Amino acid sequence: MILFNKVSNKIALSFHSKLVLITLTISFLFFANKALAQDTLPDYKHAIALSVTKLYVITFRANYLYSFKEKYSAGLLATVYTNEVNRFPGYRLDLIGREYFSRKKHIHPYVQAKLVYGSFRPTTFSSRGTGNQIETLNDVRRDAIQIWGGGFGIGSKILFGTSGRFIFDMFYGVKACHVSKNAEDRYIANRFSANTVGDYNVKRSIVIFGPASFIDVNLLLGFQF
Repeated sequence: MILFNKVSNKIALSFHSKLVLITLTISFLFFANKALAQDTLPDYKHAIALSVTKLYVITFRANYLYSFKEKYSAGLLATVYTNEVNRFPGYRLDLIGREYFSRKKHIHPYVQAKLVYGSFRPTTFSSRGTGNQIETLNDVRRDAIQIWGGGFGIGSKILFGTSGRFIFDMFYGVKACHVSKNAEDRYIANRFSANTVGDYNVKRSIVIFGPASFIDVNLLLGFQF
């Protein structure tokens, strides 16, 4: 029951944080739509965008997109996850395909699909034990965990400046990922200290709280050329 409550609280907190992000960016889009001019802008072919965020873990994201024809872009989103407590240090690569509804004005709404691959090396353990009134971890090691899958969603690219060179890109979607089998019977520590460990199954943790989460939100700032 305690474990269930912990998991439920983390799911609620994760959903609340992403809901706040969604609300803020929708508000930003509404006011930007009223403030920006609606002139035709240069047709840039390349776009680079970056972000550094921290909800439960510091993540660094870099996105590159190449535009071809009039309404299509393809590219790669690379995400690096730092090595923090109860997290998944490693990287994730998203191969992106995007179709814009319009690219004639300052706001470019789009639909996007992606293929996902990730590789991570979290600190895991097989079971817990108690010695001298102190809780200990058994068979502690760094595990190699891979994920792969895909997803889709909608978003919008907002252009700034008289030439529309600067961009704010926001994407909201869902994804489903398969987790490698060696994550089935391992657990991830809630803290590094042995007396505060948790029994979070690695596969469940990475799918609910980690890089393979069903909810997929990206907010990036960048420029195009």
